[in-house]
Amino acid sequence: KQICISSSKSNAKKGSNAQKIGDLYLSGMDSLTLDELGISPLQDELTKIDDINSSSDLTKEIAHLHQIGASPLFYFYISSDDKNSSQNTCFLWQGGLGLGQRDYYFKQDERTQNIRKEYIKHIQKMFQLLNIDETSASKKANSIMNIETDLAQVSKKLEDLRDPYTNYNKMAFNDLNKKYSTILWQDLFNEWNLNDVDSLIIGQPKFYEALGGILKKYNIEQWKDYCKWNLIDAYASYLSKDFVDENFYFFKTVLSGVKEQKPRWEIVVNETNEDRKSTRLNSSH
Repeated sequence: KQICISSSKSNAKKGSNAQKIGDLYLSGMDSLTLDELGISPLQDELTKIDDINSSSDLTKEIAHLHQIGASPLFYFYISSDDKNSSQNTCFLWQGGLGLGQRDYYFKQDERTQNIRKEYIKHIQKMFQLLNIDETSASKKANSIMNIETDLAQVSKKLEDLRDPYTNYNKMAFNDLNKKYSTILWQDLFNEWNLNDVDSLIIGQPKFYEALGGILKKYNIEQWKDYCKWNLIDAYASYLSKDFVDENFYFFKTVLSGVKEQKPRWEIVVNETNEDRKSTRLNSSH
């Protein structure tokens, strides 16, 4: 905390770590400005999603969302090859679930059923914070839940993800394009400026076999809503108080039973300490 405070008060050299730490701390603590801004920090990104008109547009937007911290449909990351630690390689892992774990979408105990109901309400409330009327927001929330349930249906269970052998499936990039041709993989990798990938690891092949069918099942407007949800979900904790409070209520209170948020200074300091890139890459596991 003291490092953050002292950095925020220093006349640090532009571009230095001290200047970056100080600026992050000051901006995070400025709740008044954040409340005034509301959703506006994400407005350009929401407009990009509104401009989607084709499968190619959707592919490029999905690639873009992955670049800025969201993870629609699946997880992509680069790490050392599990069978050759001296070499980095690309990994594709099942994902796209706002609830994180597959079981949340299917278990029938009372607590899990309540979580599903609250999750749909949570998505609806987030869309209502975008000034979307209750009826439309409810329709969008249910559509998103349907998409995520389909993704969960073809996802491996948590215990099956622990086997390092069955979740290591090396494939030539050209074979990826042939086997899962419904997805515009070349467009995705071009957007990521990964133009010379010769092979990659597919964590769960059956998930990717089914992904094309799920993409075809829903119309472009439904995919736009799904993209918007992934964007809002990724950034809700950095926005105005109404977004922060709703995000906290579902993910901390409903899911974990936490009743009270940490002091703002502690949240900002923890964010300063966080390695965002590492967090994103590891979230698939």
